[in-house]
Amino acid sequence: MSTQPQLKISHVQGTYAVVRLGPDTKPPDWFWGSRFYNLTKTDEELSLVCEQSNVPNDICEDEKQCESNWGLFKVEGPLDFGLTGILNKLTAPLAKAGISIFAISTYDTDYILVKKHLVSNAGYAWKLEGHVVQGLPETRPPQDGAAVAFERDQFIQRMIDLQNGKEGVEETFGLVVCAGWVPSESLQSAYRNNLLPAIQKCFDESDWNNNNNQQIPNVYLYPSQHLHVTVATCHAFTRPLTDKATQDILTREWTNLVKAASQRDEWPNVPLQLSLVSAQIGKRAGILLWKDVTGGMDQMRICINAETKARHKQLIRAGIEPDTLSIPGIIHSTVLRFHQVPTTPGEQVQAKFQTHVKERISSFFDEPVTIDKAKLVCERKPYMHIDHDERHVLETFSLGSS
Repeated sequence: MSTQPQLKISHVQGTYAVVRLGPDTKPPDWFWGSRFYNLTKTDEELSLVCEQSNVPNDICEDEKQCESNWGLFKVEGPLDFGLTGILNKLTAPLAKAGISIFAISTYDTDYILVKKHLVSNAGYAWKLEGHVVQGLPETRPPQDGAAVAFERDQFIQRMIDLQNGKEGVEETFGLVVCAGWVPSESLQSAYRNNLLPAIQKCFDESDWNNNNNQQIPNVYLYPSQHLHVTVATCHAFTRPLTDKATQDILTREWTNLVKAASQRDEWPNVPLQLSLVSAQIGKRAGILLWKDVTGGMDQMRICINAETKARHKQLIRAGIEPDTLSIPGIIHSTVLRFHQVPTTPGEQVQAKFQTHVKERISSFFDEPVTIDKAKLVCERKPYMHIDHDERHVLETFSLGSS
């Protein structure tokens, strides 16, 4: 079997459409004007791929005839015909990320189309596998966008019960690599005084204010000390509880793995610099979206992913499924979840969120957030609502000196 080098992939600018015409149809004149086009004829159809701007509106709007809004990637070639598994190297990471594709092969190389809004996510999934990806947008949006219908979070009650020391409530067990926790006093102050009041304006007060009773409000707003950025989740607290012996094995193996990842040459040696670029309220949570100008967050994730692949057999022998590793496709901090579905109409929430938060996003924090450490923690309470102590902080990894 031929060796399979890491691939160089380029994002091709433009928006593309996939059009289905009858098998006896001649390729229309508008098709040939595209900078990139592909034609496949079978006994059942004539399939065309071209720039969407070339496709007539009546065809583009016909869902039975046209699938629109695709982004295009090119694998830089030429690729040796003796190479095996190239498409698998391209499609497997996207399948894991829940991204569907449309693939085209030529004599020299392969092209992959993904839905336009998932271009950044697809490119990032390949980067985590060590491929070189060029021409991506600077920021990555969440795969699931803003929502007007919200969902209750079943773990909020358990989290509060554990916070209050309620008897009979079992602790959770998760292993998370995080950054920016515990936040600096200046960041916490800006969050409490600037951002949190803006978020509160997006909901009726009855949804977030519980001063009049002891119940958890419908909209649970994170206290400032629990803000963080997840680098990677090694073992999610949402998985079924395990016995202590199994937890000890999980802790040992993942601790050793992340330690080894931090010793790789690619591990960042300068602090992260995070700038707040956007925010979103989705159906399950509200998040802040950050941009890391150093690229260090990506490098940490690449190192952890690579070390997990290198230790695949070792993890299996220890009874650990390597696929439990989950790496976010974005850089984000969660700021709210829904204990109950809010009474404020979703359309109203989003309209106010646009005005009070998104349009003012650059004003909430005076300067970029500097992060010089990452930590592997044991999540004994949901959503990082844990104490910063030896029982919860398993290892600390330097990202250079600030």
